[in-house]
Amino acid sequence: MGVVATVLAQPLQAEQAKISARVLSVTHRAGSSGDWQKSAVGSRLPAGSRVRTGKRSACEIQFGDGSRVRMGARSDCVIVDPESKRVKVVAGEVFVQIVSGRGGASVEGGTSTAAVRGTWLWFRGPTEPGDEPARTEDEVYVWFGEAEFESPEGRVTLGPGQGATMPQMGGPTAPVAALPPEFGSGRLFPWWIRVRPGVVVQSTPGTSVAEDFKNNESATRTASSAFGLGDMNRGDVGVVVQSAAPLSLGASPFPVSTSILALAPLSQVAPRELGKEFYALPGQVDVAAFAMGDQGFGGIWGRASAISGQYYGELGLQVSTDFKSDPDTFVSDLFIVNRQEKFDVTLGRQRYLLGPVNNSPLGSLFGAIHFDGAAVNYHGQPLSAYGAWVEDFRTPTQSPLHSSGWLARAYAPVLGGQLGVTALRERHEDWGWSADLVLPLLPGYMDTYVEAGVDPQGRKLATFGAYFPSLYQLANMDLYVELAQREHFPSAWTALAYVDAGQGWTGLGGVRKAQGEDWEFAIGATKHFGNLSF
Repeated sequence: MGVVATVLAQPLQAEQAKISARVLSVTHRAGSSGDWQKSAVGSRLPAGSRVRTGKRSACEIQFGDGSRVRMGARSDCVIVDPESKRVKVVAGEVFVQIVSGRGGASVEGGTSTAAVRGTWLWFRGPTEPGDEPARTEDEVYVWFGEAEFESPEGRVTLGPGQGATMPQMGGPTAPVAALPPEFGSGRLFPWWIRVRPGVVVQSTPGTSVAEDFKNNESATRTASSAFGLGDMNRGDVGVVVQSAAPLSLGASPFPVSTSILALAPLSQVAPRELGKEFYALPGQVDVAAFAMGDQGFGGIWGRASAISGQYYGELGLQVSTDFKSDPDTFVSDLFIVNRQEKFDVTLGRQRYLLGPVNNSPLGSLFGAIHFDGAAVNYHGQPLSAYGAWVEDFRTPTQSPLHSSGWLARAYAPVLGGQLGVTALRERHEDWGWSADLVLPLLPGYMDTYVEAGVDPQGRKLATFGAYFPSLYQLANMDLYVELAQREHFPSAWTALAYVDAGQGWTGLGGVRKAQGEDWEFAIGATKHFGNLSF
């Protein structure tokens, strides 16, 4: 029997659904017998239409009354009836926003039926074959309104802030507490809040698909170190954790400070008890290493996070070594976020300011991985923006000196891509600025990006690059090729390839050619251990 999430409200005049946002690989069949085609923003979806998303892809489907269904990666949905907003989830997950009092809607899945009234909900059905980890049951989490979740074996009523699971056999589980809607998936950025109407190139640096690499300390530091940047992009709050005895990670001895165990208290998974407001989430650990000529880098990065209502906090520690000196242990993350409907306020050491993601910061106005300070983010439509006081970040032209100052950025969808403007004022310097643009030059095959401006020291800078999204769909590979320039410094060509090898492994290969210098090659790898309980 299919899972059905039905929204009960007033009758609505029949209208077709349409695709209002697309990220990476999305295809659809118009009607029950149409031909499969690449989806575009505005594509109409009459009754019987079917929509599929590829790896690391997403899309948004909008109905006539403004209700929306956002599909996650590797999902497969049928628009059974646009008039009643009935959607069948063949595989994957959807985030549903229903306009209350404007007609009924339903979401069908694999083993159950959920009837809801004017609500936001997250519905997860079975996974596609081969997906990791495999999931066969259905889950529903309700944030506003009510839902009746049922199968032939039983029924449970869910109120706001509650969820339940329906296994293949047997009735639903007892209600459990859902994480707050601001961080509903247990992550700082749930996948559904990065689906922006009008943007189809979120595979390109500066947008959300690359965000995982930008904010992955291990992968980013591996790439930066590979091209001679070392720790120049690392902030420093002056907190250094003293190394202790080496600790064995699994079967491989690695010089890890026992201070990593300080993450343990926050890494335990709190039971989702009804009425509970504080949740300590599973720990995350990344291990990374790279080699380039006679140079090398190795590191381990652990972090733990917790959620309480509209607040998210994260603590991270990193141990790294160049294999020639003693390991360096430092606090890599120490921040708290308060999220409102359209604003985030973040205090502490952070790495989540969205901006152009380049192979190196040579041609970027602000290229720091970490900084210490305060930031206010505005999530608007179509314009988004942030302002921040940035303290103790390092620039590629000032190492090992530390900088501080003010940073501001605004960005919005343009022609299926994104246009951004950034301003930076460093201490004792003038304002610098840059403009960046990303466009799908060959949609689905090649995205292009450019950033150009003047830094606070009055030097012209520019980056020209290309990203090839089809490679990830074909071979799990992200490839970035770019030319970076800054006045009074040698310009450089770089190419970086990230390969998703599965089981948490990511491989990295790179080549760099600076003006007047020899070719440099690098190879590296990272391993991600998620959902850890120490």
